[in-house]
Amino acid sequence: HVDPSIPIRLYIHTQMKRERDLYADIDELGIGDIVVYPEPYIMDTGGVGEKEMVMIFNCADVVLNCSFEGFGLAMTQAQAVGVPVVYLLEGPGPELIQNGVGVPPLANITAANLMTRPIPNPMAIADALSELWKRRKVNGKPLRSEKAVKFVQENLGWPKITEQWIQVIDKVMWEREHYCYDIPKHSQELVERANAQVTLE
Repeated sequence: HVDPSIPIRLYIHTQMKRERDLYADIDELGIGDIVVYPEPYIMDTGGVGEKEMVMIFNCADVVLNCSFEGFGLAMTQAQAVGVPVVYLLEGPGPELIQNGVGVPPLANITAANLMTRPIPNPMAIADALSELWKRRKVNGKPLRSEKAVKFVQENLGWPKITEQWIQVIDKVMWEREHYCYDIPKHSQELVERANAQVTLE
């Protein structure tokens, strides 16, 4: 089921749980049996500049997103340079991904900590990587997608996001002006009645 001869450079995006012990994290994710590596490179991408992130994603053949996120920034960044993504079929992946393979998670129950708890399906991921490798062999070149790059540029670029934020802010301000009122103050009679009730008790 798993072909160890597939030489795919895999960027695994996940939240580390064991104080930056990648081997333990890979075992916990259940993907140790499908990933073979001599010496993994680990990096905290928080605070890394956009230019450096482009270089990181350009080094990968495939990005594997092992966790649920509210937006899916890593998947979006990968698509911005055309790199295919293996993503979970729950969460933002199905709406974001134009170039990649979706895989089902092991569980279909939404838990309170699902945003940070990765539950990938190792065999489905292995099949997805095999599928992407077959596509690459057929095409005879890296699996980069201009369609995915265009999708990000047109729908997720700063001009589009800024435009949408301005619309949201304008709507909120209009509603505030037309629907929201200051809470009326209690009349002196009600205040005195409430004070008298507290005194009696």
